[in-house]
Amino acid sequence: MANLSSPHVKTFSCPNCAGSVNIRAIGSTINVVCSYCSSIIDTNDENYKVVDAFTNKVQRRTIIALGQRGELFGTLWETIGYMERCDQSGQYVWSEYLLFNPWKGFRWLTEYGGHWSFVTTIKDQPRGSKGSGIEYANFIEYQNKEFLLFNKGTAKVTYVLGEFYWQVRVGEQVNLEEFIAPPEIFSMESTSDEIVWSLGQYVEAEKIRIAFQVPDDKPMPVQTGVAPNQPSPYSPDDAAKIRKYWKYFAYSILLIHIGVCFGHSRETVYKGQLEFTSADKGKTKVTPQFEIKETTTIDINLSAPVNNTWLEIGGDFVNDENGQIDEFERGIEYYTGTDSDGAWSEGSTSTSHTIESVSKGKYHINLEVSGPPLGTTSPSVPIPPANLNKPVVLDIEVRTGSLIWENFWLALLFISLYPIFVWWKTRKFETARWSESDFSPYASYDSGEDDSE
Repeated sequence: MANLSSPHVKTFSCPNCAGSVNIRAIGSTINVVCSYCSSIIDTNDENYKVVDAFTNKVQRRTIIALGQRGELFGTLWETIGYMERCDQSGQYVWSEYLLFNPWKGFRWLTEYGGHWSFVTTIKDQPRGSKGSGIEYANFIEYQNKEFLLFNKGTAKVTYVLGEFYWQVRVGEQVNLEEFIAPPEIFSMESTSDEIVWSLGQYVEAEKIRIAFQVPDDKPMPVQTGVAPNQPSPYSPDDAAKIRKYWKYFAYSILLIHIGVCFGHSRETVYKGQLEFTSADKGKTKVTPQFEIKETTTIDINLSAPVNNTWLEIGGDFVNDENGQIDEFERGIEYYTGTDSDGAWSEGSTSTSHTIESVSKGKYHINLEVSGPPLGTTSPSVPIPPANLNKPVVLDIEVRTGSLIWENFWLALLFISLYPIFVWWKTRKFETARWSESDFSPYASYDSGEDDSE
């Protein structure tokens, strides 16, 4: 850690009010603001010329006092300057503290809405999204990290106090662009003469309070909203772990489900036919008795050679040993024809009904068929007398060991609840982060949804 030696402070009297003025960054400070009368003094002038007087009408009570020292990131810093700036509308105002260390130079602490960033001016320029330029870039790249455009506008100085390494003036304006990759924020300040790039790192407010020994009678600013570079409580690494473990659980559930299903024998325990004619309307027909040898899931498969018509089938799956009944209804319909596009068909000549957890025992099925007059191929075509009693053959098959996916989907939904919750919380946090930006990807998405309605 680089330590500050005993303070070497240069003191002189303010030419305007004769108050005591201190210079801590000797050799680097160009302007200093008198804490008594707010006059801005040119320290390069041997007579300490006042270049701007009585600019600050109201004195500020800064959170960190000028001259206060604090250790951040392994270095001891001294607060030597304070300024406030606002955007072009004057709605958004933030504070900036100038820090100095004789070995490390200058740094900034910025505060907006109770959120703090430790800012370093950098010399190398990031790469823009359009060639090597940065104008109108939606993102920039720096040290293999992508920063998204968050803000573009102007920043105007509204208040100054202490000393600065340039000729600061109240009312001074710069063009400002900010790009974020939490917990970092990249900013570009430009004028007609120069471009300055800075890289900021989010710092918890409590760390600032402890480092600079902010007294209890100076409460830290209340945090509001989500800062542009505030770290999300749900980091990408955590999301990656959640996705990885979700996949593991999903594969495990799938294997267990398939293992359980295929652990039961898959066999046909009954296969037969029942014939129905128009005279059988409202009558129940019964299959022969069949046996199920173990608790399992069954499929009752039904089919009939219908064409351009339909059948309604009502059934009872009856346990002959205890009289328990599982009722079901199924329909069969199949239509064909031709039109300008050619031949077409819809529907099916078969259907099925699944029953879970069927106990071993002896069973039979009661079936009743209804629909258009049997024996015709179309309800609108009269039935020829020869076909009046022509039967419709219903094929019936009962198979055990059916693969039921309902339990699998329920289990998959259960293990997905936490990932869905994390996704929702993450999106909510990111939406709040981008709520004050004109370049929010979430606002664009929502706008697109609205436009489609």
